[in-house]
Amino acid sequence: MFIGNYSKSACVTYLGTISSVIGIIVAMKQRIKTAIVCLVISGICDMFDGKIARKEKNRTEAAKNYGVEIDSLSDTICFVVLPTIIFYQMGMNHWYNFAVYILYVLAGIIRLAYFNISTSNSEPIKKYTGLPVTSAAIIMPMVYLMSFIFDKAIYNIIATIIMGIVGVLFISNIKIPKPKGNILYFFLGIAIIFIFLMLI
Repeated sequence: MFIGNYSKSACVTYLGTISSVIGIIVAMKQRIKTAIVCLVISGICDMFDGKIARKEKNRTEAAKNYGVEIDSLSDTICFVVLPTIIFYQMGMNHWYNFAVYILYVLAGIIRLAYFNISTSNSEPIKKYTGLPVTSAAIIMPMVYLMSFIFDKAIYNIIATIIMGIVGVLFISNIKIPKPKGNILYFFLGIAIIFIFLMLI
C-alpha cells in the first residue's frame, strides 16, 4: 500500500526522526531543555536500530541498502540540523556562529555521504573514519550543561569552538573504534539519567 520499509529497525529509526522533529519545533518555541531531551532520545534510537536490524531474519539486500540510506537521512535531521537550531535558539546568532553552523552542517552531510559509499553491508564496521555525527547526541547535551556554569558571553565562545571542532572531526581521517557491548548500555544508562534530570 505504501512505499518504503516498515521493519522493526526502520521504525526505530523513524521514531528517532520524529523525536528530532519535535525537538526542532520546541526549540523554536525556546523550550531548549525539551529539545535537548529529544536529541538524546534520537541518539538512543540510533544506538539500537542497527542492533535490531542485525537480528532481523531473512533481511534482503534491498532492505539493508534502505536501512543505510534512511539511517543517514534521519541522522541529518537528528544530529546535524537539530543541534544547529538548538544553539541558534539559545542566542548564538553572531556572524562567527553562522560560520561555524555552515562548517558543522556541511561537514555533517559530507561525513554521512562518505559513510554511505564506503560502507559494506556484508562486513561489520569495527572502526569509523571520522567522528560519527551521532556523537552529537552525547557531546551537545554536555555542551548545553555548560550554559549553567558560564555566563552567556563566555558560553557562546566555548560552545562555538566545540561545535567547530566537532565539525572538523566529522571529516577528519582519524580512526575511532565502534562502541559495542557494555559500552552501549553504559551510554544508555547515562542517557536515561540525563533525561530524568532534564525533565525534573
